[in-house]
Amino acid sequence: MNQIQSLLDRCAIVNLKYQKIEEASKASFNIFSILRTDADEVWLHSSFIAELLDPKGSHQLGDLFQILFFETIDAPQQSPQRFPFVQTEVSVAEGRIDILMRGGNSGLVIENKIYAPDQPKQLQHYYEFLKSRYPQAKPRILYLTLFGSQPSNDSRGSVPEAEIQLISYSQDILKWLERCAKESYQIPHLRESLIQYISLVKKLTGQTISEEHKMELMKLLLQGDNLESALTLEKAIGQTKIEVQRLVWQELLQELSSRGFYFDFVDSVFHNQDVSYCRNFYALRNRAKCFGIKYDLWAYDDLSVHLCLEVDHRLYFGFTAAKNGTRGKYAQEVKVKHPLLQEIIVALADWDKASGEDWWCAWKYTEPRVNFMDFQEAYGAKLANSVQRKKWVEEIASELIRLIERFKAESAKIPII
Repeated sequence: MNQIQSLLDRCAIVNLKYQKIEEASKASFNIFSILRTDADEVWLHSSFIAELLDPKGSHQLGDLFQILFFETIDAPQQSPQRFPFVQTEVSVAEGRIDILMRGGNSGLVIENKIYAPDQPKQLQHYYEFLKSRYPQAKPRILYLTLFGSQPSNDSRGSVPEAEIQLISYSQDILKWLERCAKESYQIPHLRESLIQYISLVKKLTGQTISEEHKMELMKLLLQGDNLESALTLEKAIGQTKIEVQRLVWQELLQELSSRGFYFDFVDSVFHNQDVSYCRNFYALRNRAKCFGIKYDLWAYDDLSVHLCLEVDHRLYFGFTAAKNGTRGKYAQEVKVKHPLLQEIIVALADWDKASGEDWWCAWKYTEPRVNFMDFQEAYGAKLANSVQRKKWVEEIASELIRLIERFKAESAKIPII
């Protein structure tokens, strides 16, 4: 144990050294993070990527970046496609396409998913749109995620799995951006913008550690029995993740109840569970997700509205609906039957999603972000520290209580007919 503690202490010193180097170089400054939240899919990522892909974009380099894009994601022997028209947020009969590229007799859809969940038959609807609009061309859909994840079967619908091309920020977009930056060396403002965006993508995909930093840690692990000690630690990390998450839920429930607000710990459809249920989050099969804590806010006839904080990969909270006590796809019904209630919900804060979706009337991610699947992202690993965890729990509890009190005050003014 002394050897393991010594290794941890020395790793911490190395990490602190590079943290100070980053601070001294002002490397943490990023204009994209300042103007938008890091994971703003629509107004940041889709907009910036589309601007680069657009031959008429303000970069004034024609279709150079578009050619580099297809050279990056396609097989070398393929001839790069050409799309003279690039648009974002294109409304179709069943949803909005993040990025639509079109030209001649063909079109291409880029579905950009960073943290947002898939929508039912979303990719199927876009596939059918391309088939009807461009009957002579094979529909092409690129499914862009942080790490090249598969879309859900619900989103893919009847579209064959092979018809959806998976691309990732961590590899494809990053490689493409680096090629774009190299081609922009004589245009300083464009080059620097690309470098800033590359830094943001590396942050989102956990690639911020420098090569020098990695090399120093590697040399440390190669000394004596350090690697053996590190492997011993690796075996305990999985159980530690479970315990950190369990402590977060337990301490959050305790904090809320100490302030007079009693939440239930529930699964995705509002069946009561013990906090130890969170260990199923890391199961290899039938992984539990969309569970967390709920507070009963409002009920009329068989419909009810609840404030929930739950986890998929990341923690997020908001207003969701249930019918006869069971949670389901009832948010749209609340919106239709009680529009004033939906207006109050939307007005309470700036929400990532506030459109009366199937499951949520409105929702947003916690700030700072917490990812219980990838603890390196944002604030996750810091929650292992009891002091940091206490601070985070108190802040989240205060935010939830503020929403409850504001909701109650506003909803009390609504006449229920």
